[in-house]
Amino acid sequence: ILMEWSLVTLFEYLSLQNVLTVLAAIWCERSVLFVCPDVSVLTSIVFSTLAASRPLSWQGIFIPLLPTMADCIDAPVPYVIGIPCLPDNAPPASHRVEGVLVVDVLRNMVHNWGDEVPAMPEARVLGNKLRPLHEGVFVPPRARANPLFQPPLRGSSKRLTATLSLADVLAEYMTWLLAQVKTYYKTMCGREGRPVSLAALEK
Repeated sequence: ILMEWSLVTLFEYLSLQNVLTVLAAIWCERSVLFVCPDVSVLTSIVFSTLAASRPLSWQGIFIPLLPTMADCIDAPVPYVIGIPCLPDNAPPASHRVEGVLVVDVLRNMVHNWGDEVPAMPEARVLGNKLRPLHEGVFVPPRARANPLFQPPLRGSSKRLTATLSLADVLAEYMTWLLAQVKTYYKTMCGREGRPVSLAALEK
């Protein structure tokens, strides 16, 4: 139910490059702040990060809807938080939150106020598999602003089909990624003769 409700929304509102950037940030345990005045869309996209990360589970702060900007935005631990707007309705581009990836959902913009988000292994392959599925559901902000625009119906067969296809691609990638981590970890343990942290695999 969570996947059907939320996963497609992420791909409907964000470009493929922004989707990959957001997922990479979350998989690397970076803090991500989603900003969107439409509460339904906001909570759906925040929950989509859980569906997209299976079988991994998020261990940091997780608040799908935070009514107002609070002190937890400056929390020293990773978080995924959704807020309707920034203080004084300031655009995300002008509100710097150190070390945080700020996602302006309706404008399809990502503002990185921290270190560069590393590209995930085989990100190009993942992108190529997701691209045709993304093109089938993505609605650019300009088209969405058209008064005649009709949002896709939730629960439709097209939406369900897109959800299952996206979920399959992401699950396949995560299975492959975890297998690579396991292989590298075993290799490093054998080489060093002792356990090593996963962070050491990047060196």
